[in-house]
Amino acid sequence: MGTARRPALAAALALAAVLCACSPQPEPKPEAQLEVNDANCRLEFLRTLPKERREDLAGRCFRRGTFESSEPRNW
Repeated sequence: MGTARRPALAAALALAAVLCACSPQPEPKPEAQLEVNDANCRLEFLRTLPKERREDLAGRCFRRGTFESSEPRNW
């Protein structure tokens, strides 16, 4: 490399670094959560989902319902 090419190469590298650093990154789209209902909580439907969505929906299906406290016990 000659001495005349070094400033041009440095300028080209600096320009490339600036353009790459300033390019906007696309934001990932948040996936809408599926509704917890009888149709979506069926095993046949859960098997068709990707692993992460399946685990999330299965956990929410498992916890659905109402909370009923038990009778207090004196030990």
